[in-house]
Amino acid sequence: MKYIGRILVIVLCAAVAIAFAFLSKMLPERSHNEWISFSTSDSNLKLVNESSAELKQADKIKIDLSLEEIVLMPTEKDIVEVKEYINYDPADNDPIVIDSDGSIITIRDTNVNHNWFPQMNKRKKIEIYLPDSFEQNLDIDLKSGELEATMDLKLKNFDIELSSGDIELLQVTAEKTIIDVKSGHLTIEKLDSEQDVQVSSGYAGIKDGSGNASYICFSGDIEVTNQKGVVEAEVSSGEIDLTLGEASGSFKTSSGSLSADIDRVTGDLEMDVTSGDVEVNIPEDTTFEFEGNIRSGSIDTYFDCDGDEHHMKA
Repeated sequence: MKYIGRILVIVLCAAVAIAFAFLSKMLPERSHNEWISFSTSDSNLKLVNESSAELKQADKIKIDLSLEEIVLMPTEKDIVEVKEYINYDPADNDPIVIDSDGSIITIRDTNVNHNWFPQMNKRKKIEIYLPDSFEQNLDIDLKSGELEATMDLKLKNFDIELSSGDIELLQVTAEKTIIDVKSGHLTIEKLDSEQDVQVSSGYAGIKDGSGNASYICFSGDIEVTNQKGVVEAEVSSGEIDLTLGEASGSFKTSSGSLSADIDRVTGDLEMDVTSGDVEVNIPEDTTFEFEGNIRSGSIDTYFDCDGDEHHMKA
């Protein structure tokens, strides 16, 4: 039996070798850079597609892409321009296209059946040039991949939907910003806008913000620093960490944890805890009235309160 087993192993190895040799003959010859490249250097990339649309009367730009490396860049021209770079055979590429119906310019994939397991030897980079003069509405729907901005954005309405991947933005100024992170990682260096941020899973971080804001975390993490304005924050699960300048607002958790450090309280603060933890730090010299009602759990304060274990007042 051992002898037969050895023969079977030898036959199997020979079959694998023959199959590999056959595939090597059948596959087209590729250069080293096209076939195997683990480098992230742009020197491996070649420009394969350029497309553009005139801005004219358009009041919205929509970016709907997946599995790409995307860079937003400024241009003085009154056109929206896309440059597409790849490190593989252009015949295997599904190009990015620009559609325009007059009021909306859409930048999208032509491959609707995405392979969600990208090959490590293939790389695509998309440069999107946005006019400096454009201050209307911008929608970004990134299903997967990476998007970064090398420019500040000044907009009317700004909508972001991140299903997976990473988005990194610099300074954003807008009348209203809506952010929906289903998964992935989003960071904004500075956001001056009314904010509606929702995280189902993943991470959303705003390093310097101003404007009234709503933060809802179902799971994952929201981290905001130096935010000024009226803030409403709610945690179902996960964590919200806020560092606030001049602020007021309400904090609610049904599970998970929420912490807020406030430099200066400018209005009422309300807290509602069903389960989980809420921690709010305010300056010791703050003048205020306090009232707390407890069904379960405890409230800890740095000041003395009157009342019993169910009702506290100061």
